[in-house]
Amino acid sequence: MIAIGAFVLALVGVTSFVSGVFGVAGGLILMGGLVYLLPVSQAMILHGLAQFVSNAARVVFWRRHLAVGLLLKFSASSLVCLGLFALVRFVPSKTAVLFALGLSTVVLFFVPDRWAPRITQPGVAYLTGLMGTALILLAGVSGPFLDQFFVRSGLDRRVTIATKAAMQCLSHVLKVAYFGALVGASLDEEWWALAAVVPLVSIAGSAAATRVLERMTDKQFYWWTRRIVLVLGCYYMVEATRSWLG
Repeated sequence: MIAIGAFVLALVGVTSFVSGVFGVAGGLILMGGLVYLLPVSQAMILHGLAQFVSNAARVVFWRRHLAVGLLLKFSASSLVCLGLFALVRFVPSKTAVLFALGLSTVVLFFVPDRWAPRITQPGVAYLTGLMGTALILLAGVSGPFLDQFFVRSGLDRRVTIATKAAMQCLSHVLKVAYFGALVGASLDEEWWALAAVVPLVSIAGSAAATRVLERMTDKQFYWWTRRIVLVLGCYYMVEATRSWLG
């Protein structure tokens, strides 16, 4: 357990840094790692706790750039989606989680620019709340999916980081509530002890990323973000396919 715990903490630190720089990909990597170590419901809870802290740290660091109007619209439809899932209490398989992680990141990547939805368009923030919350309850991660609504919006990279981080904070709270309270999953004592240390590691990784983000241009930020997400998405789809065929 000590070796596994050290690996998880290192993974949390690295993924928090990656998310702090690009606003995406860190949670995708972390979820992929946790789902191999824990049952899906428990992986969802631990991932939610780690990613909530990581995203909350980014909200604090970039709070002056938060787009409050978009966040409120996203939040309203997210709560509606949680209510619908509460009626079903569905728990996906590990293979389904991996496939959903990959598919959700790849599909929107190839949508032509003129057709791509933008978070600033009327009604799109409500749509992302519904679809993003559904996805995070099915796959554990919705950041790469949400990112596709931001990358072609023309928003400043700091507005994107702050607003998407706030949306993800809410999504991870709803995920922990869904799997912890509604589905009835719980972590073993050793994992709860590890979860107590996770916030410190998440904050450290997010803080270290702020300097890197400040030195990037908006063009560099969006160029790297899209390509990192595409590579990870393809990897998870391949892994899920191998699991089904095997």
